[in-house]
Amino acid sequence: MFLLPEKRRFFFVHIHKTAGTSFRRMLYGKFRQKHIINGEKDLLTNGGVYLRLEQVRELRERLDQCRLLVGHFPYVAKDMLPPDVNTMIFLRDPLERAISNIRHIQRMSHSNKTMAQLLELPGNLEDITTNVQTRMLSFKSIDEAVKLLHQMNPDRSRLELAKENLEKTHFIGITEQFSQSIKLCEKTFGWRFLRTRKENVAPEIDEDLKFVRERIQDRIQFDIELYELAKKLFAEKLAKAML
Repeated sequence: MFLLPEKRRFFFVHIHKTAGTSFRRMLYGKFRQKHIINGEKDLLTNGGVYLRLEQVRELRERLDQCRLLVGHFPYVAKDMLPPDVNTMIFLRDPLERAISNIRHIQRMSHSNKTMAQLLELPGNLEDITTNVQTRMLSFKSIDEAVKLLHQMNPDRSRLELAKENLEKTHFIGITEQFSQSIKLCEKTFGWRFLRTRKENVAPEIDEDLKFVRERIQDRIQFDIELYELAKKLFAEKLAKAML
C-alpha cells in the first residue's frame, strides 16, 4: 500500500449514487486508518444510522489529526477542517442519479413495490430526488446543514452558491467518465491508484421508467444546470492536464 508522505488534508463530498463508494475505497489506500474519518465506518450509531454533523463536531480532537474526511457530508463540512483542505466531489447526470437512488432504496427495503409505486407513497422520496447535488453544495453553515440536511429545497440563490462552491472545488469527477476522472485526480494530486473498478453499482431492474422519469424531471432542474457546469469545468481541467 502506497501511503502519502505529505501532510495535506482532503475532504471528499460523497453524494449518494455518484460512484462515491468506488472512489472512497480507492482513497483509503492513500492514508493511514488513524488519519481517516469515515462517515460509514467510524461514524456509525446503533442501527447503522449515520451520525449527524453535530456529532461530527464533537470529534474536533480527531479532526485535528484528520487527513481525510469522507462521507455523506455537505460541502460546508469543510469548515471543520483547516482552510487549506483539498476538496473533492463526483457529480452525475441528475436523472440517472435519482433513479439509481430510488433503486437503492427499493433494494435495501426489500420492497415488492415498483419505483413508480414508491413515488406514489406519502413523501414520495422528495429528499432523495429533489436537486440533491445542489443541496449538498449550498448550505451556508454547519448548523444549517444539521437542521436541514434532508429537507432543504434549493432555490435559485442556493444554486448560485452551489456553483460558486463547485468552482472552488479542487477536484471534480464526472460519474459517466469515471476512468478519465480518476486519471484527472491522479494528475491533480500526484497520486497513483491501484484500481478503478466501480463498486456498489445498483442492478438494473426490468421496469418501465417513463412515469418515473416524468415525475422526477421537474425536481432536478437546478441539478441539471449544476451538472452542466460540472461537465464544463471537468473538460477544462482535463484539457489543462492534457489528458
